[in-house]
Amino acid sequence: MFPDIARRVVTSAARTITAKLDNPTPQPSPGAAPTRPPEDTFEPAPSRKKTSDELLREYTVAPTEMTKWPKVFGIPVPGAREVTEGEAAMLDDLGLLRAQGVRDIAGTAEETANARFPAQGVSNGHADAFRHAYANALLTQERGEEWTAAFTTAHEQNPDSSPLSVAMDLHNNEVGRRIARENPDASPEEMADLIQKAVENGEMVVIGQDLKLHYSNEIPVDAAAPKNDRLPMGPRNPGKEVEPPYTV
Repeated sequence: MFPDIARRVVTSAARTITAKLDNPTPQPSPGAAPTRPPEDTFEPAPSRKKTSDELLREYTVAPTEMTKWPKVFGIPVPGAREVTEGEAAMLDDLGLLRAQGVRDIAGTAEETANARFPAQGVSNGHADAFRHAYANALLTQERGEEWTAAFTTAHEQNPDSSPLSVAMDLHNNEVGRRIARENPDASPEEMADLIQKAVENGEMVVIGQDLKLHYSNEIPVDAAAPKNDRLPMGPRNPGKEVEPPYTV
């Protein structure tokens, strides 16, 4: 039995070798250009802007409790401001001196936004979009992208914020961090120019008078944004929940 199997294996192998000798694989002639496989003609579909509902589902964070910061021995100091528990934990980790640097950046972002978009109010429009993105860009340069993402996401956990404003802010925060990541050596003025260009090009989102999210080039820059008291409240839309790491 075994000799017959061995004979068949040897015979099959011999036939294979003979076939290859009779029909060798053609080789390119000397100096000929190497052959290339046919190019892939697949073209990805163009990117589609997300709808207001899609943005609401993607950019959301679970609300949390509010507290006063800073505190000494658990007692708020005079002038303490209301922040989320996540913000307070991260500011405590920083300490008062470095925390003041964070507040200074927030002030710079607001002043620059008002100077570059003077026709806008402080909330929900192009100036607000610039302010959030610029603050995130400066914080990313100062404290790193991971810390900035955690801190600014914690800020959006205020339970009194509308899901619309939360989605707008989280989206624009993300754009600001990306611009800082792509331009790590930009000066504050150069960074502000990049952020303003992103607002004008439609990379940010703003809230329209129809109480929906729109890309920032779809609404006139000088158009009045809706006031906060007009924004719908209610539960946050389900979606990607983010629990920021409360570490420096």
